[in-house]
Amino acid sequence: MDKQNIFCSSQFHMDAGDVLHILVKDLIGTLPEISLTGENDILFDFLWTGDISGDYLISDTDGRKIEIIGKDFVSSYIPYTSTSTFKLIDNMDFIADDIDNLWFDGSGGQKSVTVADLINTDYSRTVIKFANSSPYHIYAIGILNSAIILTQAQINYLHSEFWLWLFWSGVFNDYGYLKDNRLIP
Repeated sequence: MDKQNIFCSSQFHMDAGDVLHILVKDLIGTLPEISLTGENDILFDFLWTGDISGDYLISDTDGRKIEIIGKDFVSSYIPYTSTSTFKLIDNMDFIADDIDNLWFDGSGGQKSVTVADLINTDYSRTVIKFANSSPYHIYAIGILNSAIILTQAQINYLHSEFWLWLFWSGVFNDYGYLKDNRLIP
């Protein structure tokens, strides 16, 4: 797992030349391990971690699918260069989960989602595990259950396991990652 961009505590600033300066006090080895064994079925209505069958991403939790339209890759991850689009099946659970309107429009109509849609924006209820620097290949997609109010332990778990940006949860998170395609506020 790519952990070189996680910091337990750090100070950073951007200089006039747009160079990021980071003072690392403690590296990842001082962070406690996070384990939420058995919680994936509770946290996620959909969790894909690499199982692809034909033109479908298959959920680890229950076998539901995201359709791949115009599939142009054979890997177990989604390459950042893919021009494929992705459609989540029309399901009341998924429509309720999609408060960001990534997968469905405001009236519940399906949307075609691109790789750029997945890696260029942070969504509150769809988490995307993608590389921290280019090439931004996608390794996992999780759609959080709308009935779950996340605990701090679950937020830390998501940051750690999905390589989420330092500020994905709205505040700096020690388990988060620096992402080359995100600006530090």
